[in-house]
Amino acid sequence: MEQQTVTVTIRTRGEKCELTDEQIKEWYRERIEGLLDPNIGGYEVSVSLERKEIGPYRFYGWENADITDAEGRTPREYYDLLKNAWCVETCAPRMRSEWSGENPTLGQCSITAFLLQDIFGGKVCGVPLPDGSFHCFNVVGDCVFDLTSEQFKDVALDYRNRPEQFRDVHFAKDEKYRRYLLLGQRLLEAKSKA
Repeated sequence: MEQQTVTVTIRTRGEKCELTDEQIKEWYRERIEGLLDPNIGGYEVSVSLERKEIGPYRFYGWENADITDAEGRTPREYYDLLKNAWCVETCAPRMRSEWSGENPTLGQCSITAFLLQDIFGGKVCGVPLPDGSFHCFNVVGDCVFDLTSEQFKDVALDYRNRPEQFRDVHFAKDEKYRRYLLLGQRLLEAKSKA
């Protein structure tokens, strides 16, 4: 007997699903079996279910960060991985004394945004800050997201019409480039453990 296996992955954004796992699997099983031609031969359809709860996140743009990389990961999934990769050594030196595990995104913006640009493409743009620097975030097509926006707590940043940022300018500082490489290495380690 030929067997066809279908894997169904359900992703929610924190809302409660009223259907049980068995009800969901039965719904898919019935529809898939309805598509098969019994004259071709026997089929056994098995449906497995994996629930992955998404969010709620607090980074800017999380609700629409649905783009995927070559491995099928979204910016939300990269946020989850980066939570274990950000550290005091990847934090901007001038902010290290304030960095903590409770605020892991502090001082991580440019290296994170350029790392995510490596993964998703698009542009890195910047919100001007009072000290003359820029807070970096990602723009990929219509998808705008800022994985490190939480460092500003309740301060709302204006992400509209912001200037593009370039890695040759940001990485002119060797220490920043080294932090970018370290964060990339730590991200790979986090992905290998996921």
